[in-house]
Amino acid sequence: MINIKKYRVFESNDQVLTPEQIRWLDLHTKGEWTLDPQTGQVDVNGDFNCHHDEISDFKGIKFGFVTGSFTCGHNRFTSLEGAPQEVGGNFFCSDNLLTSLEGAPQKVGGYFQCGYNRLTSLKGAPRKVGGDFGCSDNLLTSLEGAPQEVEWDFWCPNNSLTSLEGAPLKVGGDLDFSGNPVKEKDLERIYHLMRGRRTYQEAVRPLWEELEDETKVLIYRPSFDWLTPEEHKKWSVLQKYQKIKSII
Repeated sequence: MINIKKYRVFESNDQVLTPEQIRWLDLHTKGEWTLDPQTGQVDVNGDFNCHHDEISDFKGIKFGFVTGSFTCGHNRFTSLEGAPQEVGGNFFCSDNLLTSLEGAPQKVGGYFQCGYNRLTSLKGAPRKVGGDFGCSDNLLTSLEGAPQEVEWDFWCPNNSLTSLEGAPLKVGGDLDFSGNPVKEKDLERIYHLMRGRRTYQEAVRPLWEELEDETKVLIYRPSFDWLTPEEHKKWSVLQKYQKIKSII
């Protein structure tokens, strides 16, 4: 009876979902869902979970506001088009084929997890996350587009970070920079200086004087205007290392 009632509501407002879409929403919603006739978006009062559903999109449905958590991980998504605009709880889109976070919710009250994708940028991520933010095991070389405020932990291990540009300046919990080309202790030191209101370039500069091996050079860009001609030459020599050539 609930399905029939919902379907009639859609017809009376000229907003019709197909029987397949209705069945799919009923199957994965824990709570109640409704179609907003003004926006054409589906709102969920509760949780929505379609993980391990072997899908690559949201079946033509566009979500609006989800009061609980929204989970679409372990699928074949290459885009977040149709994802909720606001999630009161957690948002989980890990283990997909995403190359971009465009279309992701811009308000998330809990954690935001987008690990194990193919992300090269965090553009499209919400500006503030009420819980943890995790982007591990992607292809990130910088943190451009990352939330600027993370209430709990910030995790970005196992990427290709050679820059912390774009990193959030407010993190309430722990940081994890492990498994990146630059040593974790160097990234943590740079980030500590950035949180002290220094720019990325200003935070990197003190480390240049301490350059000891080829692994550290990954965090230094020859475009920095404070490098001397001799230091530019030093860069050119160091980038001959095979390890650096494979990343830059």
